Amino acid sequence: MMLVVNDGHPLLELGDRVSFEDIAYYPILPLPDGAFPWFQQVLVDCGLWDTSAKGSSAERPSWRGQSGAEDLMVGFSTPLTLSLYGDSIRPLPLRLPVAVGDALVVAREFADYPQTHQLASVLRTRLRTLAATLAELEILESGVAVAAVSPAIQSMVPAGLP
Repeated sequence: MMLVVNDGHPLLELGDRVSFEDIAYYPILPLPDGAFPWFQQVLVDCGLWDTSAKGSSAERPSWRGQSGAEDLMVGFSTPLTLSLYGDSIRPLPLRLPVAVGDALVVAREFADYPQTHQLASVLRTRLRTLAATLAELEILESGVAVAAVSPAIQSMVPAGLP
């Protein structure tokens, strides 16, 4: 999972030296507490989960209500979604230690429809084109479902699953 910032963000000046401690100084895209528990724990482990709303005496500055805080916000992206943000968003060289993916899932009764196979074929073609330019993208195929994930995800799939 990529961490992303606006073009011109001070963290970009650190280059490859950027650390989670550096990132924690800036406002992080707020997520609802408990909405994504596994991802929330990754953010907690990296020191990026904002606990100040719960009365914690966090050492990070409070950006709540400050003008311009959204320009300094650190967000999240995947290789598939980065281009959707436009040209003004830049990935930081440091990645969150979490692998994510996307999948085409269809109801069993539609699995053999020609439209489902055509959709899967179109998506595979698009993903193969993207994978040629994105080293972090891996295409996994199983039946009509296609999953695009980072290579690290395979180590997280329980044995015996396709």
